[in-house]
Amino acid sequence: MLREALRIELVRSAFKKRKTHDVIARVISMIKIKNEDVEFLKKYIFDNDTEKLDKLLNSKNINDLLIELNDWLAFEGFDKNYNLNKVGLRVQEIYDYVYINNDM
Repeated sequence: MLREALRIELVRSAFKKRKTHDVIARVISMIKIKNEDVEFLKKYIFDNDTEKLDKLLNSKNINDLLIELNDWLAFEGFDKNYNLNKVGLRVQEIYDYVYINNDM
């Protein structure tokens, strides 16, 4: 109950102060993820589709985000020799961080 009240108050204060949407997403997110990882995903994976990314980050099921990252890795994350490319390596690091630092 206290956690929900705190979340509501943080969102209200963020809107009042006109903070960026990214900060608000981090405050109310159910998934533990670093801000720089969110920025990377937004830029390289979700092509600035913040609505889809926010929906995944606010999901109560961590597997929603992990499945999306896994699908991206399968189709875009490897080079012609089936080694992870530079972006694929970074996405794999984010996947591992999210998997390790969140309750399933």
